[in-house]
Formats: sequence, C-alpha cells, structure tokens
Amino acid sequence: MKKTVAIILALVLVFAMSISCFAASYGDVNGDGSINSSDALLILQASTGIVDFTSAQKTRADVNNDDNVNSSDALLVLGRAVGLIDIFPVEEGEDPDIDHGFIG
Repeated sequence: MKKTVAIILALVLVFAMSISCFAASYGDVNGDGSINSSDALLILQASTGIVDFTSAQKTRADVNNDDNVNSSDALLVLGRAVGLIDIFPVEEGEDPDIDHGFIG
C-alpha cells in the first residue's frame, strides 16, 4: 500500500511540474508563475554567460522579440514587474524597435 501511495504521489508531482512548465509565460524565465526581479536577474546572467538557458527559457526571456536575450529584455521584465508596462512587445506582435516610453 505504501508503495502504491508513493507511486501516485510521484506521478502527481511530475504532472504538477509539467503543468507549471506549460503555464510559464513571457518574462517568467524561472517558471515560478510570476514575473519579477528574479527573472530579470536570470536574463542578465544569461546575457553575460553566467547561466545557460534552455530553448524554452530563451523564448520566455526574449520579451522584445529581437532574437537576442540581453539587458533590454531584463529592463522590460523589471518594468512589467513594477507595473510600468502591462504587455511585452512580443505579446503585441510589435516591432522590437518601438519605444514603450516608460524610460526617460
């Protein structure tokens, strides 16, 4: 009986983890369900080669849709985290060179 319960719990855990991977959105690089400064820090670390991203993380990190993960993406993620912007350029389908106007 204990073995059956352990197997069921393991399957539930794997299922829950797979759902969280699919639920991650643009900007949520670490997949924790929120967009915050931790995601921006990861983007900066990846842009300097400190950490390596999976292809899914690269997709979620490239919020300005310019095919690069760099400090511009980190800045947009911070802007979204503090409520200065509501949507990323990649979500709008905009040109990545458009200025969103939240920086002086």
